[in-house]
Amino acid sequence: MIWLPSPLGNQNISPPMNTLRRSKRSGEASIRIVREIVPSLSIRGLARAEGSASRVLVPRPHSFFGRSRPLLLHQKTTSRLFSLSIPSAALSCLFRRPSPSAMPGPEHVNGSHECHHEVPLIADEPIPLSDLCARIHAGITGFLEEEPATQRLRDVQEQTKIALGVIEVALDRYSLLEISLSYNGGKDCLVLLILYLHTLHTKSLVNPSIDYFSPIQSVYIQSAHPFPEVETFVAESTKVYSLALDHYAKPMKASFAEYLQDKPSVKAIFVGTRRTDPHGGSLTHFDETDQGWPSFMRVHPVIDWHYVDVWTFIRHLHIPYCSLYDQGYTSLGGTTDTHPNPALRRSASETNGKDHPAPDFKPAHELIDDHEERLGRDRD
Repeated sequence: MIWLPSPLGNQNISPPMNTLRRSKRSGEASIRIVREIVPSLSIRGLARAEGSASRVLVPRPHSFFGRSRPLLLHQKTTSRLFSLSIPSAALSCLFRRPSPSAMPGPEHVNGSHECHHEVPLIADEPIPLSDLCARIHAGITGFLEEEPATQRLRDVQEQTKIALGVIEVALDRYSLLEISLSYNGGKDCLVLLILYLHTLHTKSLVNPSIDYFSPIQSVYIQSAHPFPEVETFVAESTKVYSLALDHYAKPMKASFAEYLQDKPSVKAIFVGTRRTDPHGGSLTHFDETDQGWPSFMRVHPVIDWHYVDVWTFIRHLHIPYCSLYDQGYTSLGGTTDTHPNPALRRSASETNGKDHPAPDFKPAHELIDDHEERLGRDRD
């Protein structure tokens, strides 16, 4: 059974009859999607043939989606949805923005409800990795098929295609046992992780005999003074994304050395470094580590993404992120060297509203200039 959000939010009434038709078959209610809703879908009805539908996600009272109605889909229909033979826009009429009360998920994972999560790409509770990858694949493929409304979206589409190509090359060069991912809960590695999961689904369609959905090898190099919000987000997202995350609290070089001793099969590590990061100016998509460092291939799929590209991708696809970003933090380190970005400080007139005083700092996504990203860091 696959499910979609009710177009009526939390109202406990039936959907309009010109949108959905109910029919009885073998004593079980099924719902048919009318051809006008999904014009590119070649089959009219649902639950018609011998195959049984697979359960993808069961609606719950406290999900990101709010109240949801189960749809019984024919297996071929489900396959076409996940293989993106229909554009995502064809389903857009089935979705509405849930009310805030319908989205009470943990604040440290959800970030700001006011600016994203219309139709969350990520569930607030773990689901099988294969289903999660299919869901992400559908969302990103739909995004790439959109006619971009702005030049910024067009730029992000192009950068997404490039990054996906880099990840595919890496998966062609290395086996899953030879690949790991550096993950610390930050925005850049979060984008990288989402793109990686998309590509795992792509690869699974080409090579169904290979198990692409084992827990994902990953490494977390922890700050000496971590933010509780970061630690909580890392812990929660580790479960959601099925990460096999190994933690190390030593300096970066020593941590990677120890990690490679623990995981001798690893030959390449995906890293979310971007061109404007310290020491990122001369990097390419594939770089061996420098002399004196533990030896492995660094893979940089998002090296040429700008700061605004990262946030455009996250917000457009409604990806949950660490709550510190909504408090004006733009680059996350430790509690002793990381502060809200002064470039995002609100003026006195903005913070002293009579009815609803605004926070002292604007959210991270409002920053534009790449070179202001690390103004809240004491050192690089």
